Amino acid sequence: MAKRQIGGQTGDVLGAGQPIAEIAMLIVLAA
Repeated sequence: MAKRQIGGQTGDVLGAGQPIAEIAMLIVLAA
């Protein structure tokens, strides 16, 4: 959370990566 608030490339990566990881986890659990 803190890194995302700071912004920059790290924030962009975390912002894009977290939802992708959650979706991937749901797919694995549903499979």
